[in-house]
Amino acid sequence: MAKHLASLQRAQLVNAHRSGRETRFEATPAPLADAIGWMTEVGAQWDARLAALSDAVG
Repeated sequence: MAKHLASLQRAQLVNAHRSGRETRFEATPAPLADAIGWMTEVGAQWDARLAALSDAVG
Protein backbone atom coordinates (compact mmCIF):
# COMPACT_ATOMS: atom_id res chain seq x y z
CA MET A 1 0.00 0.00 0.00
CA ALA A 2 2.78 2.42 0.87
CA LYS A 3 4.40 1.97 -2.56
CA HIS A 4 1.09 2.71 -4.30
CA LEU A 5 0.52 5.83 -2.22
CA ALA A 6 4.09 6.97 -2.89
CA SER A 7 3.50 6.56 -6.64
CA LEU A 8 0.27 8.53 -6.43
CA GLN A 9 2.06 11.24 -4.46
CA ARG A 10 4.83 11.49 -7.09
CA ALA A 11 2.11 11.83 -9.75
CA GLN A 12 0.58 14.60 -7.61
CA LEU A 13 -2.71 12.70 -7.35
CA VAL A 14 -2.61 12.70 -3.54
CA ASN A 15 -1.26 15.04 -0.87
CA ALA A 16 0.34 13.62 2.25
CA HIS A 17 -0.07 15.23 5.67
CA ARG A 18 1.87 14.04 8.72
CA SER A 19 -0.11 13.82 11.94
CA GLY A 20 2.08 12.43 14.69
CA ARG A 21 3.10 8.93 13.64
CA GLU A 22 0.42 8.75 10.96
CA THR A 23 0.51 10.01 7.41
CA ARG A 24 -2.88 10.98 6.03
CA PHE A 25 -3.46 11.13 2.32
CA GLU A 26 -5.95 13.33 0.50
CA ALA A 27 -6.91 12.89 -3.16
CA THR A 28 -6.15 15.75 -5.55
CA PRO A 29 -8.16 14.97 -8.67
CA ALA A 30 -7.33 18.21 -10.53
CA PRO A 31 -4.31 16.70 -12.37
CA LEU A 32 -6.67 14.16 -13.90
CA ALA A 33 -8.55 16.89 -15.79
CA ASP A 34 -6.03 16.84 -18.66
CA ALA A 35 -6.23 13.05 -18.93
CA ILE A 36 -10.02 13.10 -18.82
CA GLY A 37 -10.12 15.76 -21.56
CA TRP A 38 -7.77 13.72 -23.73
CA MET A 39 -9.79 10.51 -23.20
CA THR A 40 -13.01 12.33 -24.06
CA GLU A 41 -11.49 13.72 -27.27
CA VAL A 42 -10.05 10.37 -28.35
CA GLY A 43 -13.31 8.61 -27.48
CA ALA A 44 -15.25 11.02 -29.70
CA GLN A 45 -12.79 10.40 -32.54
CA TRP A 46 -13.26 6.63 -32.19
CA ASP A 47 -17.03 7.04 -32.12
CA ALA A 48 -16.91 9.03 -35.37
CA ARG A 49 -14.61 6.51 -37.05
CA LEU A 50 -16.73 3.55 -35.97
CA ALA A 51 -19.89 5.30 -37.20
CA ALA A 52 -18.24 5.98 -40.56
CA LEU A 53 -17.17 2.34 -40.79
CA SER A 54 -20.66 1.18 -39.90
CA ASP A 55 -22.15 3.44 -42.60
CA ALA A 56 -19.66 2.13 -45.18
CA VAL A 57 -20.43 -1.50 -44.35
CA GLY A 58 -24.05 -1.19 -43.57
